[in-house]
Formats: sequence, C-alpha cells, structure tokens
Amino acid sequence: GAKFTAVVVEDEPHLAKLLRSLLSIEGFETRIAGTRAEVQEALRRTPVPELILLDVVLPDADGFDILGKLRHHPAFTRSAIIMLTGQATREAVLKGLARCLRDAVRIEGGGVPSTKGVL
Repeated sequence: GAKFTAVVVEDEPHLAKLLRSLLSIEGFETRIAGTRAEVQEALRRTPVPELILLDVVLPDADGFDILGKLRHHPAFTRSAIIMLTGQATREAVLKGLARCLRDAVRIEGGGVPSTKGVL
C-alpha cells in the first residue's frame, strides 16, 4: 500500500534512528535531518511529508525559526508538525511559541508569505 512520509529533525543520531524505526513500523518512509543543511535538503525532496518531528534545539538552527517558516510556506500547510525537546526550558518553549504566534498574526494581518524556498 501507499506509505506516508515523515521528516525527523533531530541532531542526536540514536534518537533519530529510534524515531525512524518507530515510524517505519507505522508505515512511514522517513528522512532524517540533524543540521540546517540536512533539514533544507530533506524538506525540498518530494513527496511533501505528512509528518515532521522537529527538535527545538539544533546545533546550527532554532527549531522555532524552522517552525515559523514551515507554517508560512504553502507547501507545508497540510504537514503535521510535532515539536520535540529534551533540553529547552519551559520559558524557552513558551517564548518560541509566542514568537511563532506573533509571526502568524503578522502574516495573517496582510503580509505576504514567501514561496521562494524552505528556510
């Protein structure tokens, strides 16, 4: 049967492999990305993922920045995005979510989202 596609954005290799295995059991073809460049490559490939598991803390990128860009990109409007974190504080998570909401309100309030690329 048809498979679903997922992208796991996680810089800890053991955790990324575990998530890939679990998703595979559930019928997902899974791409793994641990750096900004790998995230860009994984998200530009087809098909567009139905699911994105997104780490909040990456070595060279901020998960909330990636989330904001994905939410404003027309290709990912139907992708479910689940944020993952093991290191970020509650305050950092709340601040990141507030930033994403502020950006969403700005876009909905008359801004035009860019469709030139991901990240």
